[in-house]
Amino acid sequence: MATSAFGLGIDQADVRAVIHVCVPETIDRFYQEVGRGGRDGRASISLMLYTETDIKIARGINENSAITVERGLQRWQNMFANKTPLSDGRFRVPTDTPPSLLPEDIDMRGTQNKANRAWNIRTLTLMNRAGLIEIDFEEPPLKKSFELEEIYNQAWENYRNHKIISIRNQSHLDKVTWEFQVEPIRLQRQSWSYKNINLMIEALKAKRCISKIFQEAYTISFQGTEGIRNKVTVSRTCGGCPVCREKRVKPFAGIMPEPSPVLHNKGVFVGEELERLLWGENLLLIFYDSLEEKGKKRQINRVFRWLLEQNIKNVIAPDQFREHFIKEVNLIQNGFIFWWSNYQPLKMPCVATFIFHSPGEKLPLSYISKNSMPQAPRIILLSIDTPDPNRNDRKMIDVFSGRHFKFDSFCTEIGV
Repeated sequence: MATSAFGLGIDQADVRAVIHVCVPETIDRFYQEVGRGGRDGRASISLMLYTETDIKIARGINENSAITVERGLQRWQNMFANKTPLSDGRFRVPTDTPPSLLPEDIDMRGTQNKANRAWNIRTLTLMNRAGLIEIDFEEPPLKKSFELEEIYNQAWENYRNHKIISIRNQSHLDKVTWEFQVEPIRLQRQSWSYKNINLMIEALKAKRCISKIFQEAYTISFQGTEGIRNKVTVSRTCGGCPVCREKRVKPFAGIMPEPSPVLHNKGVFVGEELERLLWGENLLLIFYDSLEEKGKKRQINRVFRWLLEQNIKNVIAPDQFREHFIKEVNLIQNGFIFWWSNYQPLKMPCVATFIFHSPGEKLPLSYISKNSMPQAPRIILLSIDTPDPNRNDRKMIDVFSGRHFKFDSFCTEIGV
C-alpha cells in the first residue's frame, strides 16, 4: 500500500504486482504506476480496483488542472505587482503570492501553500508556451556557501518561491492579449487533458489492445510549424493484456524506434590545434605501422587524450582499448564521450568523431564518404596496410589524396 509519491525515483526491481485503489486522472500517471512492476524483466500484473465514483473523482481532478484565462491573468497580475527587477532586464517574480485578497481566496494565502504555488507555476508555464514570457534558469543556493543551516534553509525557501522571467510581449497584462494568445494554448492543453482521461477510462474496460491505447496517447503527429517537435512514432508492445488474452494473441514486442540525436543541430567545434591539422578538411587519416611495438598502446592512449582535449566526442574503437580509453576520459575535467560499437552517422550526434580501425579489416566506404556527416570532422586511425575499399590490389595510404599523417609524424606534430 503506497501513495503515488512512492513511484517517484523508486527503482524496486522485484515488484510482482501493482494494485491501484483509485483511478489515475491521466493515462500517463497510470503508465507510470504500472511501470513500478516487473522492472527486473520478469512477469508482473497490474490490478485496478475502482467504482464509478472513482471515475468521477478522476475526471474532476483532470478538469481542475486547467486554469481559466481570467484566473490566470489575475494570478499573473499579482505576481508581477510583487516582482523584483534585475539588472539585466529580467524580473524575479514570487510564486507564493495568492491570486487575490478576496475572501474566497483565503485558503490560497501563506508561503507554505503548495497548491497555490503549483497554480502560479502552471500560470507561468502557460504564459511561456504562449510567448508572453520566457522562464529563465537560476542556480540554486549551495549549502557550502552558508555558515548556518537556518540561513541556508531560508535561502532555499526563497529560491523555491521565486522564478526568473523575461518579458517577450509588452502587452502581457492586457486581457485581450490573453484571450488571443493564451486562450488557444490553454484550450489545446485542456484538449490533451480530456484525451488523457478518456484514454484512461477506455483502458479500464478496453475493447482493443492496451498497447494501442498507449500508442495513441504518446504518438505525436508532424506539424510543420517552427518550434514544434517532429513526428514521434510509438512502437506497440504487449505482454498479455486482457483483450489479447481473450483473442488468444500471443505477447509481442514491437520494433524499438531510434531517437533522433539531440546534437544534430548544434555547432561543431574542435580545438585550435586540431583545426590547424585539418586545414579546412573534415577528414584526417592517421596510419600506424604496428600495435605490437613496445609502448605503442601507451602512445595511442596519449594521442586519444589529446583528441579528447580537442573536443572529440564520438568514439568507435576496438573493445580491448575501451577500458584504457575510459580511463583517459576520466582524467579530463567534465570529459565525456559517446561510445559506439560501429559507425552509424544517421544515429550519432553530429560532433567530432574518432575512429580506431582495427588491422586486417576492410575499411567501410562510409568512413571516408563526404556525404557521411559532412559537418563533423572525422579522425581515423588505421593500419598502413589497409587496402583501398574500392580496389584490394592497392593500399589506402598510396591513393588517399586528403589530409593524412603517419602515426609517428602525427605524434611529433602534437608533441606526444
